[in-house]
Amino acid sequence: MQSFVPLRGKMGGWNNEWLDGKIDSMVTNGLLGFLEKYKQFFTGDEIRESVIDFFGARGVPLTKKDITLRNGILLIDTNPVAKSTIFLNREMLLKNLREKFGAKAPMEIR
Repeated sequence: MQSFVPLRGKMGGWNNEWLDGKIDSMVTNGLLGFLEKYKQFFTGDEIRESVIDFFGARGVPLTKKDITLRNGILLIDTNPVAKSTIFLNREMLLKNLREKFGAKAPMEIR
């Protein structure tokens, strides 16, 4: 049975540096293209920061651990008093997030 021979290094007596550079370039360009294409899905931290700032100004302390963004729904896990304040201000928050993030903003809060 033949063993796998990697493309890197010397193969068959000739130097493969040119091919190494091309492969590295293809991998890097492909990865960057993939990340750029799906960049819209990586705005969770920005949305979390906006929610923390919004409620921090209203006296409700939240951390990044308390906030989860899943399938367009903002899930907030905190104490009942803070949740009451959040739900009283939820329409104002959703409007604020829609203005900042457009279609990427969450549709509802739970």
